[in-house]
Amino acid sequence: MEPQIPNSNKDNRQKIFHTLEDDLETIGKEASADDILQKKKRVDAASQFLDKSDAHVSHHSNEAVPSEISTAPRNSLGRLSPIRTYASDVGEAIHNKNTSLIDIALAENARKTDEKEYAEDTARKKINGRYFIATLSIILLAAGIIWTVIALIDVAPRPIIAVNSDGLITADDRIVIKASDLDRTKLRAALIAAEKSLPPAGLFELYLEKTPATKESASVPLATEELFLILETSLPPELLRAFQKKFFLGVEKNREAHFFIIIPLDSYENGFAGMLRIEENLHALFKDLLMLKPLYTILSTPVATSTASTTPDKKITAPRFGDVLIHNKDARILKTTSGESSLIYAFPDTGTLIITDTPETYLEISRKLDENSLVR
Repeated sequence: MEPQIPNSNKDNRQKIFHTLEDDLETIGKEASADDILQKKKRVDAASQFLDKSDAHVSHHSNEAVPSEISTAPRNSLGRLSPIRTYASDVGEAIHNKNTSLIDIALAENARKTDEKEYAEDTARKKINGRYFIATLSIILLAAGIIWTVIALIDVAPRPIIAVNSDGLITADDRIVIKASDLDRTKLRAALIAAEKSLPPAGLFELYLEKTPATKESASVPLATEELFLILETSLPPELLRAFQKKFFLGVEKNREAHFFIIIPLDSYENGFAGMLRIEENLHALFKDLLMLKPLYTILSTPVATSTASTTPDKKITAPRFGDVLIHNKDARILKTTSGESSLIYAFPDTGTLIITDTPETYLEISRKLDENSLVR
């Protein structure tokens, strides 16, 4: 028979394991360093006691039991294998691996800290990943919206529009001016305000529009005869009959604004003869419509007197129209007393009259008319 361990040793061993379990429970509650040192001393003493008890039992077992029996597996003799617990594992580690309860406690705390940091780092990475995905989604959504807006909105430059239904000339844009109740002064102010509101470069129509008789009626453009009534001018009957009812009033802008008017003709002969008849009044007629430069410049010249002294006197030079050739076309030009161009008119063809202030503006309008005639 296998020698039995004394009951006292069993009781002591149980007490020691209970002590280990109490120690582990204290460690799990993160006891203070003094408590851990005291527990360590108790466990060390318990470990020494176990060693002595095991040695004593082993000595008596060798004397009383034959070798073949003592070497036989304990399970074969009907003895149950000891149950392994966390407390027994700690006791074995303390005994066999030359460690201490403090080391185990510190290692356990370090493990818990590492696990906590790893969990926090994992959660942080998940949150950062979600933020990244959300940000990327917002960027892609915004890019899609922008692309959709660009695709749906016409971002091409503003097309040149036909400013008159009959295709007289084309312009970059049109601004409508209500002509009802306008007199000469109000018309000038309205034209200046309209020009200021336009872009700095381009060719634009200043569309004079009459107020319709009723709300249901469509608006109609101002007729040529009505324009000259606003300008408070009475034209010769043959010239007025030579003008068609429609006209094109515009401004060409390129650093400076240059106003012009195009009047289609029903009779070139009457139109040409009529313009020659009223040349001396043309500047006064169109100065507020086309913002013409003043003609007269006061010149001071020394004049001899009977007293042999010279005194400044004012001498006015009257400007007159002269002939000029512009792009192989005859034109009539009126210059100021300082030699600057103030008014020019010409017939680029037998059916059109152009009146403006400079040869450069006349060339630009003439070019536009040529382009439009090619399209037609």
